Amino acid sequence: MRQPPVNRIAPDAIKAWKIAESILAGVFWLITIALFILAFIFEFSYWYGAGAAFISGLSTYFFVFLLPTLRWRRWRYEVFEQEIYIQHGILIVSRTLVPMIRVQHVDTKQGPILKKYKLASVEISTAATTHEIPALVEEDASDLRDRISALARVAATMFEPKRLHPAAILFNLIKTVREFLFAIVLGFITFRDESLFYFGLIIAVLLVLFITASVLTWYRYTYRIEEDELRIEYGVFIRKKRFISKNRIQSIDLTSGVIHRIFKLTKVQIETAGTGTSAEASLSAVKLEEGEALRQELKSSAVPPADDEEAPEETEKLPNPSAKISFKRLFIVGTTSGSVGVILALAAAGFSEFEQFIPEHYFDNTIEWVVGLGVIILIVMVIFLLLLLWLLGIAGTMIKYGNFTITKNDEELFITRGLLEKKQVTIPLKRIQAVGIQESIIRQPLGYVTVFAEIAGGSMDKGEDFSSILFPIMKRDELEEFLETFLPDYAGVQRELTPLPKQALKYYILRAAVPFLLLVAAVAIFIPAFIWIPLILLLVGGLLLGWIRYKDGGFTIRGRRLTLRYRVLSRNTLLLYHKRVQAFEKKQHKVQRLQNLATARFSIVGTMGAGKHFTIKDLAESHSDELSDWFSRRKDSED
Repeated sequence: MRQPPVNRIAPDAIKAWKIAESILAGVFWLITIALFILAFIFEFSYWYGAGAAFISGLSTYFFVFLLPTLRWRRWRYEVFEQEIYIQHGILIVSRTLVPMIRVQHVDTKQGPILKKYKLASVEISTAATTHEIPALVEEDASDLRDRISALARVAATMFEPKRLHPAAILFNLIKTVREFLFAIVLGFITFRDESLFYFGLIIAVLLVLFITASVLTWYRYTYRIEEDELRIEYGVFIRKKRFISKNRIQSIDLTSGVIHRIFKLTKVQIETAGTGTSAEASLSAVKLEEGEALRQELKSSAVPPADDEEAPEETEKLPNPSAKISFKRLFIVGTTSGSVGVILALAAAGFSEFEQFIPEHYFDNTIEWVVGLGVIILIVMVIFLLLLLWLLGIAGTMIKYGNFTITKNDEELFITRGLLEKKQVTIPLKRIQAVGIQESIIRQPLGYVTVFAEIAGGSMDKGEDFSSILFPIMKRDELEEFLETFLPDYAGVQRELTPLPKQALKYYILRAAVPFLLLVAAVAIFIPAFIWIPLILLLVGGLLLGWIRYKDGGFTIRGRRLTLRYRVLSRNTLLLYHKRVQAFEKKQHKVQRLQNLATARFSIVGTMGAGKHFTIKDLAESHSDELSDWFSRRKDSED
């Protein structure tokens, strides 16, 4: 049995924890006092206050006087060359091993209470988890951080710390105001009559606080490069130090919004394998040339070539392959994007938030005005509204994908796009888990496809929802040339797939009919006179959608590569390799077993490090077994 770690944390950790827990206990005692005061004023039972006092006293004893000492006795750690060994817990003792090779970055953290006792905590982040060694002496925390960084092959050549461009103050202020915007609007609507003056004073005070916080955040944020790592220090009251090793960085993206472009600035976003909803590091405003130099420096190799190695013969470097969307194709992207529904949904969501603040007489007057209009005028207004939304959708899509250019540089794809906000996105080829071809209901008859990729790790800051667009639109017959140029491993898309069995058709039609059945039920309850409309939609829409979903479903295996095809509304063809598949799952309910059918699901690593799943329903059971054998590693060992 492995022995526990030998190093203890600082004894003053007990005092710091007792203070922190005392603050929390103070909240319980305030609630207890408030209950006694309310009982005295409103003359209800004092037992409520007595019960709260008993709970507060018991929690104070356990959390303030008993647990900090027990917690300190259990907390131990030890750092080896290959791993970090941590032990903690009171009733359940946990012992954690963190391999050095998995360490992404190391931070030190110090709040006001820890600072009082000259203590600091060390945070160790991997691609999936974060581990903390709390309450070390400041010098020990700094030495431990540097030692872990060194063992994780992080280097130590110092550059001068730099601050962000002062425009970052404006971006911080805009971000803060945006977070409080709904509360400000709600307050204005609530106090717009009798208390507007006082509301204005509150807004003025908040604005001063927001500006002060933005300035302090900018002033306390510095970054520097130490040969093989990026070091960031930030935090106004609680100081944090983040170390990001070069060899852990997966992509470095530059984004320039309207304000950035006015001042010739850019936003640098750095992602590692464990990045979540936001980038691992985000420098909100640096000069454009500094951002590009920072990207080149962090992308450079951390291991210099040996002196005795022969230099390779210089050869003429071929230009990097590149493709750019034309204005005509960009216009087609906008007209066939189907963004009218998205705009309507956003408008409906926004209206539902503010509906309760609109006086009822406005509704009454509006309904009377609409009823007074003729049917033809109403139809014309609806058509005009839909046309306006369609034009807005075209404009938004063209602004988003304007000047879309993809370039292949060695082992990565470099994408630039955007008219107002210019984005530069880097996609390492080794992080691509699967490549997909999407054909929407509108674009498929016209012969156009969209190429996308599923990327491991990363964040949601790229603005591509859950998949990364490799090219917004191209003709179907141009797809093979595109893949040969940029992703040769995924070239040779199989057109003929193993189809779904005939007995699966009825289940596809039944599932497709469910939304229309709900529509029929809703119309039957509220406006039964128009029940014939959803019935027609049910008959035509359910049959058609179910049939094309059944017709488009299928798969094929070619060596170590699998091609899946399925449809929700758009038809998706997915290309993935065996080594990228994290798990395979076969499901069968009772009806499927009777029909010799099964559902197959493949899982890969997706955005934010979460799983991404692809499902084909109602395969023939023999075909699902074929997919299981293809994935099974035992099959490989038998061969």
